[in-house]
Amino acid sequence: MRTDQKPGVLAESRLEQLIGEMSDRFGWDESLAGVRPVRDWESRTAILYKLEAGPGSQPVVLKVGKDWTAEKAKEVYDDLRSLEDLFEGNAKVTMKLPKVRGWSESPASVCFDFIEGEDFSQRLSRRAGYLSAEVERAMAECGAAIGLFHSAGLDAAAAAADMDEMKRRLVVMGRKVLVDPSVIQPMDLTGKISRKYGDFAPYNIRLTDDGRVFVLDQPSSHAYAPIHRDVAYFLYRVERRLGRYEPDNPEEKRATQAHLEKVFLQAYAGTGPSSLDSPQDETLFAIYLSHKNLRTARKRFNQRRFKEVPGYLRLSAGWRRRVNRPGRPPG
Repeated sequence: MRTDQKPGVLAESRLEQLIGEMSDRFGWDESLAGVRPVRDWESRTAILYKLEAGPGSQPVVLKVGKDWTAEKAKEVYDDLRSLEDLFEGNAKVTMKLPKVRGWSESPASVCFDFIEGEDFSQRLSRRAGYLSAEVERAMAECGAAIGLFHSAGLDAAAAAADMDEMKRRLVVMGRKVLVDPSVIQPMDLTGKISRKYGDFAPYNIRLTDDGRVFVLDQPSSHAYAPIHRDVAYFLYRVERRLGRYEPDNPEEKRATQAHLEKVFLQAYAGTGPSSLDSPQDETLFAIYLSHKNLRTARKRFNQRRFKEVPGYLRLSAGWRRRVNRPGRPPG
């Protein structure tokens, strides 16, 4: 535990009290009695605490939302339980979730089992990791899991109501990546709009020593989007981590990336609502991937250390001209 109690970090006595309240409310087994905080860390939206009763006990994580209401905590708990039931009810999906223990109103929080293992993003960062059979299998499990989530999240009525708005957003994004609006308007998105997962990414995936694959975070959105958005975001994050801490080998990385993408998309096709191999699908992937890369570039241009690079003003001006340039057909 931290000794410099920063704003929002709960005192140890309050953590023990909160866990005791959850234990009574949800009927935890005796092995979780008397858990104590051993460390805490912070994410963008929450402060998380690892707690355990002692050697050999099952550690748990208490996730306290920074701006959560009681309703939000209950929603996160319900989303985790629903996702757990969805995965367990389909033989094609072997990905798991940590066991969800309960939730609390004050402070708004959820509790689930702590999973020992390595973040998928860290495994991808090392050459010895991304060339392994475990990574290929994990990519397949991730593809099957997000495909099943999209299949379960299809809502024709909601999708139809939002179709025009979705195409309007795609036109705006397409202009930034030089895709003419006339390419987007006639697109048929029927059966390809589902609930958006949001933050389905390698850093929220954990690989255990016994070969299991867990997703640690719940869907972060109740909005709808083309299914390409979640897929493109996951593959973008894979590409960003691939071999990050190893000497550069561009040809090997490109070949590995293409192979891992193929494994992911094949698994997705087995559980998802639609295959993603048409020219329209490729256009949508290009829009989402390019848009994400441009947003990353914009952040870098705004960093102080980047502004010290010789030629920054010329590079920045050229990039801004490209982003604001009217759309034109690709190719």
